Amino acid sequence: MVQICGPEKKKNEKKQWPSCGIAKAAVVWKWNAHLLQKAAALGKVPLLLNFDETSIPLVHKGLKGNIMVLNGRRAWQQEARQPVRGGEDRMNFTLLAMICDRPEIQIRLPQIIFVSQSMLRVPEWADVCANLPRNVYVKRMPSSWNTAQQLVVIIRLLKAVLSDLCVAYQPIISFDAAPLHLSRDVLSMYHEMGLWWVVIPARLTWMMQPCDTHVFLCLKRFLKSRFQSEYDGYLGRVSVRYMLDLVIRSIRSVVQGHNWRNAFAETGLAGDAGRVSPFIKRNINCVDLAPFPDDVPTMAELRLLWPRNKPMPEDIITTALFDPAGYAADSEQE
Repeated sequence: MVQICGPEKKKNEKKQWPSCGIAKAAVVWKWNAHLLQKAAALGKVPLLLNFDETSIPLVHKGLKGNIMVLNGRRAWQQEARQPVRGGEDRMNFTLLAMICDRPEIQIRLPQIIFVSQSMLRVPEWADVCANLPRNVYVKRMPSSWNTAQQLVVIIRLLKAVLSDLCVAYQPIISFDAAPLHLSRDVLSMYHEMGLWWVVIPARLTWMMQPCDTHVFLCLKRFLKSRFQSEYDGYLGRVSVRYMLDLVIRSIRSVVQGHNWRNAFAETGLAGDAGRVSPFIKRNINCVDLAPFPDDVPTMAELRLLWPRNKPMPEDIITTALFDPAGYAADSEQE
């Protein structure tokens, strides 16, 4: 098993993070370091990518601040509120955001918005699509959530976007252990498209996934602040088209408007243990991280990252990431 370092001993020490979580973090870093080393051996520059989905409500509720309504005698007759039709407060979009560690490539990456068919009619959807930025896509779906079938299409799209860069760069994409992300069709498509991948296990994404640790916090703050300022004094209903336009603006301003290189470094995905954030070090109760080993992780280690209720496709992992002969020899020594 991978060793990180000895625990830091303190008086009145708080309850330590579970040792299984520390072991899982170590395996993620080892797996990622192996891919970085493998890319360097091929003479390619690693291109670090991360994607994740987040739900965006049609109506932002519970915003902080004061409300002032200037309507004379009626000002105090009823409570100021935002009119909402039945069910609108439960309507959501899904944004699949994708980031990388190179700003010049970030502007190319596809950003996908999933909208339920019940929220957006075909003429409105066609009008939205006619005015989208080149890398933003709005998918009108039976449900506003992503599926494994859609993710296969997105992987093909990502490969097409990066096709001219793959001679010099090796894409290494990280994602969480959601069931749709671990579908056999999805994992096989990464291998078919020449994309290397790393799984960030459940209950570690809040600490180790760049989209969760850096991107979505800024994105949701932007959405809430713009929603509050632009609807200041307006008592009409929130339109789906307005919120779609606001999400698209947030993609341009936040997802494409920031350099996310530090997000990968601070979560350890850049391969440098010395740049891991103090936040992570506090949570794993370790002051100084040892350099990440870059040898091939064993199947026993990789099983730590897989959901217990989902079989791990050892054949796909072996075929996609490792030299089959060398990996088999390593496994037999366990």
